[in-house]
Amino acid sequence: MIDGFDNLVKGALLHDIGKLIQRAQDNPFEKTHGRWGYEWLKQFFVDDPYIIASIKHHKKDDDVFNTNFGLIWYESDNLASSERKQEEDDEEGRWDLFTSLASPFLKVRNPNNNLEMLTRIPYLPLQRVNGVESVTFEKPQITRDSYKAILKDLEEDLKITKAYKPY
Repeated sequence: MIDGFDNLVKGALLHDIGKLIQRAQDNPFEKTHGRWGYEWLKQFFVDDPYIIASIKHHKKDDDVFNTNFGLIWYESDNLASSERKQEEDDEEGRWDLFTSLASPFLKVRNPNNNLEMLTRIPYLPLQRVNGVESVTFEKPQITRDSYKAILKDLEEDLKITKAYKPY
C-alpha cells in the first residue's frame, strides 16, 4: 500500500465538505465553500496536512498540479461535479444552493451492455444512511435544516472516530 493511502482516500472523499458546511449556515455566502471546509476540517484533523490540503483542489489553487495527491483530489472534484454539470446544462447553467444530490450510481453502466445507462436522474434523500436507501426520480425538497441535520450527524460520527484508538 502506498504511503499515505488512507489520507489520500479521506482527502478525496472530503474534498468538497465545505459545500455541506456552507449550506448549513445562516449566512452561507460569507465565505467560499473552500474556506468553510478548511475551517471546519481543522477541528477534526488538526495535525493532518493531507486532509486540510485536500480542499485546495481547484485549478486556481496553488500547488494543485505539483503533487500526485493534488492531481487526484483535483480529478475527484471533476468527477464529483460531473452529474451536476449534466443537470446544470438541462437547467441553463443555474446553480442553486439547495440542489438535490444525484445518486453516484447515475454513471454506472450495465455490465452486460456497456452502452446502457439510466435515462433519468435518480436522486438520494438528504438524510443519514441507515441500511439500503431507495432513490427517487422526483427531485426532493432540500432546506438549510436538512443540511444542518446531516452536519450534526457527521460531527457526532467524527467525534466518535476521533476518540477511537485501534492500538
